[in-house]
Amino acid sequence: MRFTINIDTGGTFTDGFFTCGDKVKTSKVLTTPHDLTVCLMNCIEEGARSFGLETAEMLRHTDVVKYSTTVGTNTIIQRSGPKLGLMVTRGHEETLYCGPSDAGGLENFLGPGMILGIGGEIGDDGGEREPVSAAEVLATVKQLVDNGSRGIVVCLKNSYLNPVQERTVKCIINEEYPKHYLGSVPVLIASDISQRPGDAARVSTALLNAYLHREMVRYLYKAQEDLQQRGFTRPLLIVHSSGGVARVAKTTALNTYSSGPVAGLYGNLAISRLYGLPDLISTDMGGTSIDVGLLAGHEVVDDPEPRVGGLPIHTPMRRVWSLGAGGGSIAWISPDGQLEVGPQSAGSVPGPAAFDRGGTEPTVTDADVVLGYIDPTCFLGGRMRLSREMAERSIRQRLQKPLGCTVYEAALAIKRKVESNIARGIRRIVSTQGISSIPGVMLAYGGAAGTHSCEYANELGIGRVITFPFSSVFCAFGASAMNVMHRYQRWILPVNIPDPQLSAEVINKINDIITVLAAQARRDMRGEGFSEDKFQIRSEISFAIQDKYVSVVSPRLYLANPGCLNDMGLKAVEPMARGAALKTEVKAVAVSVQAEAPVQHPQISSFSPAGGDCSQALKGRRPICWDETGYIDTNVYDRSLLRCGNEVVGPAVVEAEDTTYALPRGWVGRIDQFLNMVLTRE
Repeated sequence: MRFTINIDTGGTFTDGFFTCGDKVKTSKVLTTPHDLTVCLMNCIEEGARSFGLETAEMLRHTDVVKYSTTVGTNTIIQRSGPKLGLMVTRGHEETLYCGPSDAGGLENFLGPGMILGIGGEIGDDGGEREPVSAAEVLATVKQLVDNGSRGIVVCLKNSYLNPVQERTVKCIINEEYPKHYLGSVPVLIASDISQRPGDAARVSTALLNAYLHREMVRYLYKAQEDLQQRGFTRPLLIVHSSGGVARVAKTTALNTYSSGPVAGLYGNLAISRLYGLPDLISTDMGGTSIDVGLLAGHEVVDDPEPRVGGLPIHTPMRRVWSLGAGGGSIAWISPDGQLEVGPQSAGSVPGPAAFDRGGTEPTVTDADVVLGYIDPTCFLGGRMRLSREMAERSIRQRLQKPLGCTVYEAALAIKRKVESNIARGIRRIVSTQGISSIPGVMLAYGGAAGTHSCEYANELGIGRVITFPFSSVFCAFGASAMNVMHRYQRWILPVNIPDPQLSAEVINKINDIITVLAAQARRDMRGEGFSEDKFQIRSEISFAIQDKYVSVVSPRLYLANPGCLNDMGLKAVEPMARGAALKTEVKAVAVSVQAEAPVQHPQISSFSPAGGDCSQALKGRRPICWDETGYIDTNVYDRSLLRCGNEVVGPAVVEAEDTTYALPRGWVGRIDQFLNMVLTRE
């Protein structure tokens, strides 16, 4: 009896996906924003109870715990990180290495007097032209500390070529403010986080990582200690937004940003392979937002220019688009009298008005309760009761009069507005990716997607939507499909390749770097507990071409003979690498090594058809409002009682313990061989 535990903490709920052999259980609890380790353990306790076990007993027999979290995302949104001081090369205090129009954004994380310059210079060739002064460094640190800094970030010009001066500054500060002193000052240098060219993005990468670091260290190490105190003997694995998992000690703060939605992408990948669907669009509608993902050719899309808090960063990330449209999105009236929904959210505290926890603003969830989609007595399987009275009151007091309509018409307007916002946002996302048409199959998951997906699929012209028994905890399921992965990168600078030929000299430089990075990868993977036959190492080469980065993956770890880039057997990662792009002048070369080790993944079982009749799952009927004609008595089905082959014809509602599926007229839900419910527009 061995378990896997996968937890995803969102802004409103914390979700769990648990496996034991071929048995799968899920859990869903309210997120506790005051201390996210509380909801983590609450979720695991719910999972243990579903197996009829005490938490400690399950943890003693658990092979892996994977965890994705929104703590970084929330810290950025709420601007709740520590006050930081920034040291840069003198003369760049105003621009921060940016052009005049690009320096904005960092002021949101740095107050007045918190950016100071020091002397010293690293030349464009990486040579040290002017050393830093210890006296000046200490005087600058003292000024920043006196101004209230609780941490120092150091980003000096051209230090990606040679980090010696940043390291010197860190040593000087640590000698003056030792870590065992109460007045110690944490120091983070940019070259420890990014060795990629572009000082402007290095500043924001280092600053944002420092902004998240303190809270993340406290939180994730406490989570690991809590698990160990309850009997778990292995390292807690943290989901990284680059597409893998790693133990806490090998995780930087920025690795965790948007990790939950990225885990969902790997759930998408598992489903795309299961169904043989290379191209998919996914929508993860939770309490706070809806995250949109795209799969192309069974591949998760990289984000070529990731941004966090509006700032460019160098940390590799998978591409997820977030729209402010979730169950907790607040409906409000604009100054010109128009109904708007989101992006503000009620979160879990105080939550929608229907939660009856102090929230007074009407939300999408309140509209769903008023319209009859959500049964207030069955929310979270009946463990949490909602108040229809409070939901109606919030809509009546805030929206009914300015809209000049009934309460149910206002609720219907909220529903249609959020669905229209989602459809419009998806069209915009697809158009920016150069995709000629929206994929014909959509995956819908998250606690609120089942209620709304048919309607926004209608607007998008999508006729097939796949939902899952674990839809509301899909990102936790996605984490279960991820492997342990580490990625390492170095740049060759300066380099100038005027044509698509790699000389023997450049090939040798690349292979020398691969040797160093591969040795680091092997050491770290052994530290994760994997013998060398249990992980794979591959290399990736990126070329800086006309201010863009084009990546290719080598079929071997090392590059072989000199030759034309287009004829070397390299697999292009980006379409622009397949031809003309590599015929232009290459300015720089990045060498990356990625080590990956598979860990236990759940197996999705297949079932035999039990016929189309779904009458055994019929719970009853209740009034539900589908359009302006008002409420009609509608069949309500129990998702747990639907069997392979069963068909539910809309209009109908299917209730699961942790989510609700709404099938409008013209839609049919069929339970397939994997017990997924495939919604089809007839």
